[in-house]
Amino acid sequence: MPDSSSSTTPDIGIDVSDLITIIPPSTTSSGDQARYTILSASPTTPPRLQESRVASLPKSLVSSLSTWTLPTPLPPHLSNLTVVISPASGTRVAPETFTLLIEPLLKILSIPISLNQVHALTSATSLASLTRTNIIPRARTENRSSILLLSGDGGVADILNPGAGLDDEGEIDTDYDGGGDDGDTPEGYVPPVLALVPCGTANALFHSLQSAPENPFAAAMRVLLFGKATTLPTFTVTFPPGSRVVEPLSPEDSSVDALKEPAPPGKGTEFPVKLGVPISSLRGAVVFSWALHAALVSDSDTPEFRRLGSKRFGLAAQRNLEPVPKVYRGEVELVIEDERTGDDNYDGAKRMEIGSEGLVYLTVPMVGRLEKGFVLAPKSTPADGRLWAVWLPGKWSGEEIMRVMGGAYDGGGHVGMDKVGFESVKGLRLRSEAGGWTDGRICVDGRIVVIPKEGGEVSVRKNLGQTKGAFKVLL
Repeated sequence: MPDSSSSTTPDIGIDVSDLITIIPPSTTSSGDQARYTILSASPTTPPRLQESRVASLPKSLVSSLSTWTLPTPLPPHLSNLTVVISPASGTRVAPETFTLLIEPLLKILSIPISLNQVHALTSATSLASLTRTNIIPRARTENRSSILLLSGDGGVADILNPGAGLDDEGEIDTDYDGGGDDGDTPEGYVPPVLALVPCGTANALFHSLQSAPENPFAAAMRVLLFGKATTLPTFTVTFPPGSRVVEPLSPEDSSVDALKEPAPPGKGTEFPVKLGVPISSLRGAVVFSWALHAALVSDSDTPEFRRLGSKRFGLAAQRNLEPVPKVYRGEVELVIEDERTGDDNYDGAKRMEIGSEGLVYLTVPMVGRLEKGFVLAPKSTPADGRLWAVWLPGKWSGEEIMRVMGGAYDGGGHVGMDKVGFESVKGLRLRSEAGGWTDGRICVDGRIVVIPKEGGEVSVRKNLGQTKGAFKVLL
C-alpha cells in the first residue's frame, strides 16, 4: 500500500492524503505524453476524480513510485468486480461518488466493468436479494469475485444477513454459506472480497480497518487498487422466540416517527418503532449493543434524523439523557477472553456477571471505532477478530455519561475512567424473566431487534473458523 502519511508535496501541489495512484510515462512516449499522470480524489463530499500531469515527481514520490503504480497484470480482486451503490445510505452521496470518482477512475485505469456489474439498490431488501441470488451462488461455484460497496455499515450487515426472504417457519434465514456453528464454509466456496467505500453515516467498519484516514474516499480507492484481502471477522447474535426486526421508518410512518416526544425515562417500555418479521439470529462485523447505545440508534433512525448525518446521534442522546439517564435491567454475563482457554474453548472460559444494579450503557464492538473520531475500543487493531465489552454499571448522570463519551472522542480516553468497564470477551449472555426488560431493543451493526416482553436469553459469540470465513475484506 502507498504511504499517504506525508504532507502536501509542493512540487505538484497535491496533498499526499488525496493521492490515489500515479501512471508513469511509457518508454515510447514523447512530448506531452512523456509525463506522469497523477490521479487523486478531491477532499470534498461528494468527491471528484482529479487528473494532473507533471514532467517530474518530487524525490519522496520517486523513491516510492512502485508502491503508487498499479501492477501489471491487475491484482486478482480487480478482475471480476461488482459495484453496489446504495443511494439511500447516509447523506446520499453514493451515486455521485460513483459517477464523479469511481467510474472515471476505472475507465482511465482500464479496469473492466460492464453495466450489468453495476447495481443501484432500489429498496431496503435489494442488497440482501443480490447477495442471495448472485454473490453467494457465484462463490459456491468457485468463482472469484469482489464487491465494491458504496454504502455504510448497513450494507455490510445486509450482505452478512442476506435472508431477507422468509424461510418455511417464517423467520429470516441467515445460513447463507452452508457453514456449521464454527463458521466454516463448504468445500469449493471462494469467499467474495469486499472493498468498502464509506457512504454511510458512521462508517465504523471502514474507519476501523483504515485507521480513520484524512481523505476517506482517496483511501478507499487506494485500498481498492493496492489492498490485500483478509478474512472479515464476524460474530453471531441469537435471540429468544418472539423477537422481531425493526423496519426502517419511512416518510409515510409519521404516526411512529421518533422525532415525536419519546416516553420519559423509566416510564414503561414503549418506544416508537415499526416491528417487522420474526428473527432468530444475526451476524455482525461491527457492534452489538443494548441499553443507551441501542436506544440512540433506534430513536434516530428516521428520514429526518438520517439527513443530519452523524449529528443525529447527538440529538437522540439529548433526548435519552434528559432529565435523567435510564437504568436498564437485565442479567448480563460476559465470557472472558484469555490465553489459557483459547478461542475454541467457549464453555470452559471464565465468566463475569456485570450490572447487578442495572446498566446505562453496554456495547460489544468488534472494531476500534464506531465513528471516524469515536474510539470505543482503543486496544482493537484492524481485523484482529477480537470482541470488547464496554459498559457503565448502575446510575449515572447525563454529565458523567457525556464525560465518558468525550473520552472516546479523545482517542479512547474513557478506558481507565472510574466505573467504566472494559474487557476482552469471547461473547456474552443477556437474560431477563417475563416483564423484566427495561427496554428490549438490541442493536447489531445498526439493525434493531426488539425482544419480547416475555423475556428470554440473547447470546453473542464470535465466530471461529475465520480462515474459511464467508467474506474477505480489503485492507
